[in-house]
Amino acid sequence: MKKIFLLALLSVFLISIPVSGLAQTADNYMTRGEFVEQLIQQAGIDLGGKTVQQYLVERGILLGDGKGNYNLNQPITYRQIGFILSRFYGLSKMDAHQLKENEKYIYALEEGFLPRYVTLDNKVTSSEGKKIIELLFSKSKEAYEILKKVSSSEMNTMRLNADLKIGMDFKDKNIISFDSMNMTVSAEMDTNTGVYEKIGIDIPLIGYKEIEEYIIGDRIYMKSPEDNQWVYTTVQGLSTLKGAENMKMPDVLSEDTLYRMVSNSVIDGKEVYVINTYIKITDMKKLDEVMNMLGMNDFMGMNYSNMFEGMYGKYTYYVDTKTNNIVRVDIASKIYFKDGILENGQPVPLKWEMISGSMNYSNINDPDIKVVLPDEAKNAQELTMPDMPQK
Repeated sequence: MKKIFLLALLSVFLISIPVSGLAQTADNYMTRGEFVEQLIQQAGIDLGGKTVQQYLVERGILLGDGKGNYNLNQPITYRQIGFILSRFYGLSKMDAHQLKENEKYIYALEEGFLPRYVTLDNKVTSSEGKKIIELLFSKSKEAYEILKKVSSSEMNTMRLNADLKIGMDFKDKNIISFDSMNMTVSAEMDTNTGVYEKIGIDIPLIGYKEIEEYIIGDRIYMKSPEDNQWVYTTVQGLSTLKGAENMKMPDVLSEDTLYRMVSNSVIDGKEVYVINTYIKITDMKKLDEVMNMLGMNDFMGMNYSNMFEGMYGKYTYYVDTKTNNIVRVDIASKIYFKDGILENGQPVPLKWEMISGSMNYSNINDPDIKVVLPDEAKNAQELTMPDMPQK
């Protein structure tokens, strides 16, 4: 009799769940407007007197139906959140996988911005929408503070090894028959004297080339792979980069950077913080300001705001939890060229250029690292740099 009674209670409970526990009304769903309002609030973005809608529309984060309708009062779906977050973090413009526009919500899934195992076209409840936003920023301040310690730590010497891929897109597809090349970099850095590095470039149809160079003061000394001769060029202000470690670098473009603590991991027996930073610079004058801060307002005659439309990137930092030293950085960075840019009177053919790969750091503050210009390079001939692109 007790079993029958318990089964009856269980049956009533199960039958009531869809009604009392799972049923939702329109009032329980988060609207598109509520989501973007809370997103901007949690991110701590200064709107500069603009409304949230104006801010997001100007930056291409909030797209409407083409008729000025943004449906801010309509319930938002997981897929729509995916589109908004992919644009908000700059991943849609970086577009590492070259996806169609109606597929770019995938970047939010790839980054883990959305919860797992959801039906993408389901409406999102207010509590779930709030939770998604809170998780995005739950450890962003902690991540920022860790990188701030990294930038302020003293690094007199180090070694760097990088494997990179350079991708590009051309305005005229017939100009060059390849769209990517591979590059390796091995470098030793000594803040007291300079940098020594070997750069290997593997170019399709051309082959592998290796360039050896020293950066000493305001000069770059290069050893030609063709004739084995040394040449140099002067870049006024280059030596001031040695003072870059005294700047609060995470603060320079903080408004254009989002920080996200991913996890802790282990590399070569060292426990590391894993931190993602997402950079989206739509006002390239800010990069000009950074160069001015470094005393390099005329770096190689180049003005970023004249040359580029915008820059987008994702940088994953692996930071030693004990020493606050960077162990590795995974990068994916894309920059868009403006139309009408000229180099030596000829139009620059590139639409965009993207660098991706990994940089590994070691031997930080190793006293055995000493960068000294070899005697054979001291009689190098001066090389005149070509005119930089201008609009």
